[in-house]
Order: sequence, then C-alpha cells, then structure tokens
Amino acid sequence: MGSGVSSIGAPTQQLRCPENYDEDDFAKILRLYDRLDSDGNMIVEEDELGQIATHHVNNKKKMLQIKLSQNEALKKQTILQLKVELEQNKKNLEMRYEEKIKSETTLSENNKILLTKEINELKRLTNKEKREMLLLRITDSNNIIDFWKFFEYMKERVGDIDNICWSPIKCNNYRKTSLSVDIPKN
Repeated sequence: MGSGVSSIGAPTQQLRCPENYDEDDFAKILRLYDRLDSDGNMIVEEDELGQIATHHVNNKKKMLQIKLSQNEALKKQTILQLKVELEQNKKNLEMRYEEKIKSETTLSENNKILLTKEINELKRLTNKEKREMLLLRITDSNNIIDFWKFFEYMKERVGDIDNICWSPIKCNNYRKTSLSVDIPKN
C-alpha cells in the first residue's frame, strides 16, 4: 500500500440531504468526507484515513464493551429472576406438601377410627354371630353351603387355611356344629 489509498469520486452534482434525515447530521458527514481529502488532490491519504479508522475502531470497541456490560447485567437480572421464581416455587411446593400431609393425616386418622371401630365390633361378636357372618358369604338362599361361593370366599385366603383351629383342645371358643355341605359333581 502506497501513500495513496484510494481516490474520492468527485460528485457530479451537488449532494442533498435525504428526506427524513437531519440536515445538521448530513452536513457533518459532508464535512468529514471533504476532510478525507484535506489537501484537495482527490486521493485519500493514509493519515487522513487512519484517524477516521482509529476513531471508528475505538467507537466499535466502546459499543461492544457496552454490549458486554449489558450482557452481564442481563445475565445477573435473569439469574435473580430465576432465584425469585425458584423461591416462589419452593414456597408453593412446601405449601402443597403441607396440605397433602394434612389431608393424608386426616384421611389416615379417619380410616383408623373406622377400622378400629370395625375391629372392636368383630371382637364383640359371639361364636354364633361369627358363624352367621361366614355363612352369609358361603351359603345359598336355602342356607346350604355352596362350593363355588365357598371357593370364591376362600381362594384369596388359601395361605390362612393351616391356621384354622380344628381341635377343641387348641381353641377356647370351639364348638362343633353340624352344617350341610353341597358338593358339586363335576
């Protein structure tokens, strides 16, 4: 690159400010353009272009530095917003947790009351009432033990069959009672 960088094209007609553009700013641009060729030889000198280029680069660095600062500020603001959102979500989650704990506790306590009541009612049953309770589940309308009703009742209780007390010696409340059993012929 020599001492001449490029030549400035001489305008063929007088330059006019574009519509909707500030005339003072346009005049500044014209003066700068004229200054590029301050010695009037229509060749842009290294010094003349260098001053504008340095100014342009410095301005670009300032703009980028501003963007960098804005980026950092935006990051901090976003992180702060996320922390606030996190805390709100934590509070909401804790409130829902406490509500569910309260609800489950209430439900459990209500179930406990009902189950305890049922257990106490079963404890108070006489042997006759116990037999009647079982017979309701395994007999037909003629009060005859039906195998399939008995099967349906016992199929989920097979593991408990070995615990049935068959001997009056082993059981305190055992009394032998006769029942008729209807065995299907399949």
